[in-house]
Amino acid sequence: MAENIIHVEYQATGASTSVNEMGMREMQARAYAARNAQYLLLKAPPASGKSRALMFIALDKLRSGQVSKVIVAVPERSIGGSFKNTALSSHGFHSDWCVEPKNNLCLPGGESSKVTALGNFLDSSDKTLVCTHATLRFAFDKFVKSPMAKDLKPERGVGTFCWLAVCLLHALLKRKKASHPK
Repeated sequence: MAENIIHVEYQATGASTSVNEMGMREMQARAYAARNAQYLLLKAPPASGKSRALMFIALDKLRSGQVSKVIVAVPERSIGGSFKNTALSSHGFHSDWCVEPKNNLCLPGGESSKVTALGNFLDSSDKTLVCTHATLRFAFDKFVKSPMAKDLKPERGVGTFCWLAVCLLHALLKRKKASHPK
């Protein structure tokens, strides 16, 4: 029998729902404190604020000039809804999370080619984009792995100019559920 490496039990004290002076829950504040780590894995229960923690970190990286663009990749379009515009400043944070509708590639409609839309984002002055893993993978194939990659300009947002956040937990949970039907 396979070992369950995802199952975790959490204390239910209610402390995780209280917020600090910047509007962050305890888990979000811990993630924010580690925001300068090269890699950061957020492991927390559903609806605990992982998406918002990502927003806090991304906005801080944009504000401090560590990156000029942020791409959030999610496993499927429905999860992109977690990254809708959010007024974080109303709770004490320095910025609000804003994604132009043309840069939320998880919404229906818009540019018929999501890869083209991602390329347009990289060429624009826009700061945030939300897309699916598939769109990101196809864009990578087109813009980085292709023979045209040698023509990429650094300002296109590839490499150190762009911070990439990939949401995987939803995909892992979906796969686990599919492989262990009740």
